[in-house]
Amino acid sequence: MLTIEQTQRFQEAIKRIGGDRNLLVTLASLVSDDAARLQIELDRQLLENRFLEAVATGHALQGMLSTFEVGSPVIELRNVISVLRSGDGDRAKVLWSDCKLAIDSFIHEVNALANSA
Repeated sequence: MLTIEQTQRFQEAIKRIGGDRNLLVTLASLVSDDAARLQIELDRQLLENRFLEAVATGHALQGMLSTFEVGSPVIELRNVISVLRSGDGDRAKVLWSDCKLAIDSFIHEVNALANSA
C-alpha cells in the first residue's frame, strides 16, 4: 500500500496509468533492480569514455524512470544523453556528475515504491 507521501510524489505517474496504484507498484518492482544496475553501468561507461555504450545505457535508464517521472531528474538524464549523442563526452560527464545524486535518490524512491506491496 502506498504511503501518503508516495501517492503525492507519484501522482502524475498514477494518473498516466489510469489511477491503478497496484500497477504502479508492480512496475516499480519490475524496474527497481535494473534501474540501479543501469545507473552503475552508465557511471562506469562514462568514467571509461565508452560514450556510445553510455548512450544506449542512458536511454534504457531514462525509459525505465520515465514510467514514474517525466520531470526532474529524468530531464537532466535526457540532457546527458543528448550531449553524448552530440559527441561531447566531457560535457556529458559534467552533466552526469551534476544529476547523479538526484538520479540515485529517485531510484531509491522507486525501490521504496516497489517494496510497498
